[in-house]
Amino acid sequence: MENEVTVLRKVRWRSFGWVLVAVVALTAMGSCKRAVTRDAPSPGVGADWTVVEEYLDQQRAWRKANRESVTRDALAGKSVRELRESLPKPPDVARAVAAATAILDLDGAHDKTIEAAEFLVMRAESGTNSDRYMYIGAKALLSFGSDYEKWPQVLSRMDIQRIYLGPAIDTFFEELASEAEDPGLRANGKYYVAAGFMSSANLEFMLPTEDREVMRQRALKAATGLSDGVEEEEFLGVHPDGTPMPHTLAEAEADLLRRITYGTVGGTLQDVRGKRIDGVEECLSDYRGRVVLLDFWATWCRPCVAALPKLRELVANLPADRFAIVAISVDEERATVTRFIEDEPMPWTNWHAGEGSEIAWLLQIEEFPTYVLVDEHGKILTRFNGLNGLLGPFTTSLIKRAVYRPGKSVSHPLQRLYRFFWKLYKN
Repeated sequence: MENEVTVLRKVRWRSFGWVLVAVVALTAMGSCKRAVTRDAPSPGVGADWTVVEEYLDQQRAWRKANRESVTRDALAGKSVRELRESLPKPPDVARAVAAATAILDLDGAHDKTIEAAEFLVMRAESGTNSDRYMYIGAKALLSFGSDYEKWPQVLSRMDIQRIYLGPAIDTFFEELASEAEDPGLRANGKYYVAAGFMSSANLEFMLPTEDREVMRQRALKAATGLSDGVEEEEFLGVHPDGTPMPHTLAEAEADLLRRITYGTVGGTLQDVRGKRIDGVEECLSDYRGRVVLLDFWATWCRPCVAALPKLRELVANLPADRFAIVAISVDEERATVTRFIEDEPMPWTNWHAGEGSEIAWLLQIEEFPTYVLVDEHGKILTRFNGLNGLLGPFTTSLIKRAVYRPGKSVSHPLQRLYRFFWKLYKN
């Protein structure tokens, strides 16, 4: 087992190569917020709905061919890489986006205005500047869809896509919260603004812990009182996997505040119960006094499985009285995990939560693997999605800093460097 001085020396920032990591991560964050403008229309494409219909037909045919290709090649025993390389090329969405945008430029005069707006929100994510087109479509729905009934699907889709796309989606939620005439829509806008701050606190893992705490406090401020005066109005949200959502704005506010307070980086995790794969129930509080790494994973998740050697190394090298791993499987069947562990040793606590679990909802787990680092008092220190690859040494160092520096910030010098460039970029 490594001694503390050796470990801390190893985890210090020693290589200029980390600067390159910071630059790459900063670029990946996306550009700062700006006025949402439209690109010049594609030449030869006007307000023609048939162009959109042709694309939708091509997309349906492509999806069918995709399914058939995956099934055929999987049965032939091809690797994941071979499967990916053999997939049919998707149709180009650019002309359809240009046609839908041209329809919206007619300010509601076209009989396919609502359909064109829906298309930009729901189908344009595969093109360039997708966040801007989603913004344009959503704003058109707000202007021309006085009795529009699909806001739950639209807002939920935009909420999910803003993680991967750009700042125009956040701009829409802010404008919805401040400018919508309907008080219920305004309250829903406030919900999604607060949810955006919560997501940033959880997902901007390259920012120092103190910056993420600022985001968490903003989320709390934005969420508090969002349903005042419209408590019983409908919450406009759906979950893609069918997880039950709050029905009223009052319920949505209460649920959001609970997740910000107890399930977001900087908050103190509620004591939750889980069932080990041997069927025994236990509480997270049973691990108080130790730094705990929660590992949300699945047997079908290749990056999750690829990280197992790194997890074994952490368990072997870190003191057992100060560090523990609780792996939480989202596999559908507990027996699947049990069989897997027979061949792949996982010498740490293993829970089975299945899909749509309470703890996954509380902690906003959307992808796998997700690692949540909790200190000896239950405070959520940080979270990230990888232990291997370019950022592997960095994320591993965060764990070691938490174990060997109790009570101190786990923020890495690299994160402070990243914050410096991030603020310059934002300004």
